[in-house]
Amino acid sequence: MSAAHHRLLWLWGGLLAALLCLLFLPLTGGERGFAILLVAAAVTAGLVVAGRRPGESAEGEYGLNDLPDTPYRLPVVLVCGDTGDWPGESTVHRTAQGCWLKVSTVQLQQTVRHLLWRRPELVSQLAVMVCVCPQQHDDGALLTARLHELRWQLTRVRRDARRQVPLLLSGTLAGRAVTAPVWQSALPGEAIQVWQDGEAPQSAGVWLLQDAPPARLRTQILFSAHARFVSEEILPVLTGDNPDSLDLHQVSEENQVILSVLDNMQRILNCRAGTLAHLPDYGLPDMTKILQGMPGTAHELMGKLSTVLLKYEPRLQRLTVVLLEQTQPGELRYAIDAELKGVGLVRYGTEFMPEGKILIRHMKQQHYLDARAAI
Repeated sequence: MSAAHHRLLWLWGGLLAALLCLLFLPLTGGERGFAILLVAAAVTAGLVVAGRRPGESAEGEYGLNDLPDTPYRLPVVLVCGDTGDWPGESTVHRTAQGCWLKVSTVQLQQTVRHLLWRRPELVSQLAVMVCVCPQQHDDGALLTARLHELRWQLTRVRRDARRQVPLLLSGTLAGRAVTAPVWQSALPGEAIQVWQDGEAPQSAGVWLLQDAPPARLRTQILFSAHARFVSEEILPVLTGDNPDSLDLHQVSEENQVILSVLDNMQRILNCRAGTLAHLPDYGLPDMTKILQGMPGTAHELMGKLSTVLLKYEPRLQRLTVVLLEQTQPGELRYAIDAELKGVGLVRYGTEFMPEGKILIRHMKQQHYLDARAAI
């Protein structure tokens, strides 16, 4: 329901309450006046907060204040990754080709949810673009972890949107051989096209034979090296088998319950306590502070995990949190032994990522447990 509909409901409810006080309740003149003031105050407060659902962040936090007016027919692209060359300070950049919205990878799902709540008609125009600049990544493992996070977020975006939101990959390079901005586009089944400002697109072969062939050859070598990097390092992570999902025929009714609990637990633990005004203890405290206070905070967190999960996941009957051995400095890993109502014992693995994100896996599914373990 849109914010306008929420406000109309508040006005309609206030009108009914005023009529009730004036015509039907046996009140004196002073009591009627006081009751009308109370109704007016309640309606005013309702109109103020009607534009926000409980637990939603302010519009400005997601950078959605500058969205184009309705109706809007062009693509809306959410851009994440290496966005250091983003034009301007606003998170929204509008061009003749569409609207571009800069978002953090870890906030991709929440941003899309907020966007679709405000502008549900844009769902068919959504796309996600990830920008990768290899020269900014000297740690391949960290880049892979960020791409896995993007894939996880995109999976949930597509589930919320109920459609295959397309993913675009953009790569940028810098070098002395490149004296002017040059773009190359590679689409399935089509030859590589070269794009330059003020010129029509042309094939790479034609472009190489034009002005200053040696300089363009050096530029093409950079492009080719980047293409190999993308095909060997980026695409396998984004398009390979997803270890966090199973084929539908492989998921029994019991496993559907287990994975549903996992999804809810992950949602709870990735919410910061205090975000929901009506549920101040829903979620965990700032995980960056927890990680900075290790190892002393590791055992303190175990109690908080147990308390919040038992309170907000009703399918949990009992729960035990076990601190696992650290294999890397600053790493925080737990095993959650849970007894689910009507299912039995299940073990989940919890990993706290460096940026504060929490990842939970069903350890039997990931082959961490013996296949014969009782569940």
